[in-house]
Amino acid sequence: FFPPHARCAAKTNGKTNGCPGQPSTFLPCALLAAGAMRATRLAKGAGRKVKEVHIMKDLLERAIKASATFLERRGYEILDRNWSNDGSTIDIVARDEDGVIVAVDVKARVGADKGFPVDTEASHERLESAAAQWLAAHDDEELIDVSVRFDAISMMVIDERRAFLRHHINRFGTADAVA
Repeated sequence: FFPPHARCAAKTNGKTNGCPGQPSTFLPCALLAAGAMRATRLAKGAGRKVKEVHIMKDLLERAIKASATFLERRGYEILDRNWSNDGSTIDIVARDEDGVIVAVDVKARVGADKGFPVDTEASHERLESAAAQWLAAHDDEELIDVSVRFDAISMMVIDERRAFLRHHINRFGTADAVA
């Protein structure tokens, strides 16, 4: 997903799609959507449960890759991808242009009829715990006195050529990140 040529560059569509102040981004990228739609068709055969687990994992991996590219194009530095420790995971750890460390939770769903993936309180607690573990594991001098923010990126695959991406900045609150 998300090829590097200009035709597939993300475009803001100006709609909030249920997230006040957070415009969704339309991704006209055939690779993202085609992989997800092909994966959905594959899941309809025998051994469906096993295939669905593999397919959803593949969809999430592709969504994380596309999300990292999306963030890089907006000036973020990607520090880690798919970080895990003792069962805790963070999809993306990045640094924004202001030096704030951003822990990003990525979710993806196929089908416009289902809408964007839902965020839960349990995922908030999981991400906070994982971020604390990530910071403990990375005791670099530049990470001693740093602000941390929690973002979410949700993807809704529309069809074989299109997907929407919603980047919810500071998803745990409305105030700016605090040092």
